[in-house]
Amino acid sequence: MDIVEGDAVTVTIPAPSTSGDWDIAAIRRYREAETFNGGTKPGVDVATRYLFVAELPPAAQTYVDTLATDALGEALVCEQYTPPPVGLEGITQLPNGVLAGFVGQQLWFCESYEPQAWPIDYLLARDDTVRALRWQDDVLYAMTDGNPYAVSEECAEGTCCRKAYRLPRAAPIVSRKSAVVTPNCVVYASDSGLIQLAGKRMATLTGPWFARDDWQAIRPHTMTAAIVDGQFIGATCCMAFLFDMRDGTENDVMGENDYMPLFAHRSAVR
Repeated sequence: MDIVEGDAVTVTIPAPSTSGDWDIAAIRRYREAETFNGGTKPGVDVATRYLFVAELPPAAQTYVDTLATDALGEALVCEQYTPPPVGLEGITQLPNGVLAGFVGQQLWFCESYEPQAWPIDYLLARDDTVRALRWQDDVLYAMTDGNPYAVSEECAEGTCCRKAYRLPRAAPIVSRKSAVVTPNCVVYASDSGLIQLAGKRMATLTGPWFARDDWQAIRPHTMTAAIVDGQFIGATCCMAFLFDMRDGTENDVMGENDYMPLFAHRSAVR
């Protein structure tokens, strides 16, 4: 309804719903404010926006709004925001206060420094079901039940957007705990070997040592892993091994610097 400047308006605020697990700290009240209209053109639409009135406790109450328009606070900027989607998992921290997560085949991103706000406009829908996320060197890697993806931000003419590149072949991740970040890449266990992702490139690091059947025999779905001084250490329920990545080479098979079995029983990897 339209209110004349200076009139008092009583607003009844019901108690927030108790359903769900929302931890509501406060209720922020905004009021629609119309830009100045001298009345000479009553038929012309004028710009409106919601401006901050007050922050109230999260309880049933009555609030009397007597503020003048010039006493209102900042504009509401989150009209298009949505809460985190149901089932969001794999939350990963990106630069500039952004969080990323996934639900099924969807990649979600929160508003910068607004972890409660996950705009649907930022959603990236993929062709494969996402299983894990890792961030490395300005690229978000999404490991899936099919092809992995490399998501990066591309900017042109002052505008930026996220684009997802689907890497060229299927390499489904079989253990989320195997996915680790190195200074140069992301490494994880797939159904066919240890996969390295670097930009838009991918390689099977263990190819020279493990045929597919041999790799399956060590039960890679039970693998946990860690990076120690540039060396990948992976352990399954039946064996452990070290893969030296400090020289940045891929499958050089020179000497015995790359792959080394570890004759130890796994108790924990951190």
